[in-house]
Amino acid sequence: MVYYCRLVEEEGIFLVEFPDVPNALTSGPSRDEALANAAEALNGVLESDIAQGFPLPEARTGPRRGLHGIEVEPHILVAWELRRLRGDRPQSEIELV
Repeated sequence: MVYYCRLVEEEGIFLVEFPDVPNALTSGPSRDEALANAAEALNGVLESDIAQGFPLPEARTGPRRGLHGIEVEPHILVAWELRRLRGDRPQSEIELV
């Protein structure tokens, strides 16, 4: 799964924003560092949201000029899929085979 971010340069700093994940904000002194920070911020926010029981936000923004795709880390996707499959059942009711 990929979320797209936008970089905006202001006063020598690259600000990063995700249209579909508004609470994932970061920055960096260079494009490369800002994008590395973007991956860390995105995955940190998603991991925290899942731990709190929130669903993953819908990735509505697609690839287009000026946007950069950031991959969601596999362990976050697995955690989300397990939570989705479990539904409202408590963990104690789930049998691992």
